[in-house]
Amino acid sequence: PIINEWGDQPTNEIVRQTMEMKGFYNLEKPGEFTNIVDIQFVAAMIHPGGGRNDIPQRLKRQFTVFNCTLPSNASIDKIFGVIGCGHFVRERQFSAQVCELTGKLVSSTRRLWQATKVKMLSTPAKFHYIFNLRDLSRIWEGMLHVDSDVASTPDVLMALWKHEVSRVIADRFISPEEIGRAV
Repeated sequence: PIINEWGDQPTNEIVRQTMEMKGFYNLEKPGEFTNIVDIQFVAAMIHPGGGRNDIPQRLKRQFTVFNCTLPSNASIDKIFGVIGCGHFVRERQFSAQVCELTGKLVSSTRRLWQATKVKMLSTPAKFHYIFNLRDLSRIWEGMLHVDSDVASTPDVLMALWKHEVSRVIADRFISPEEIGRAV
C-alpha cells in the first residue's frame, strides 16, 4: 500500500486494528465498533524494494514470519535434471544426442535464470521484473510437452529451449535492447 504523508499505510493499519482488537471502528458512525468473529489471517509477501513497500512493524508482529530461501545450485540442478532427463529418455524414443543435450540444458537454464535475476532488477517502472523458481518450472513445463517425433535432433531441442526461455523470461522485458540481450 501507498505510504501517506505521515508515513502510515492506512490499509495496513486497519488490518492491524482488526487483528489486535477483533474488529474496527465505523467511519460513518463515529464511536460504533464492528466486531469480526471467526476469522484467520494468512499473508505472504516478497522482500521490499523495487517499488514495493515494507509493512509496518506493528502489523508484522501479528504474524509468524517464515523466510524461505532458495535451494542450492546443486539441488536446483538435481530437481530439474530428474524432471528433464526423466522425460527425454531412450525409452520414449528420443535420440541419444537429445538425451545428452538435456543434461546440459539443466544447468544452462539455471545459470541464465540467475544471470537474469541479477541484471534485470525490479524498479517502480519495471515492477514485473521478478524472477523466481517458478520461472524455471515454466520453462521445463513447456519443454515437456514435446515428444520424440518433434524433438528428433539436438537442433530442434535447442530451438524449443530458446522459445521457452523467450516465452517465460524475455516476454517480460519492455525495451528492444533488453529483449536483444536476452535472446
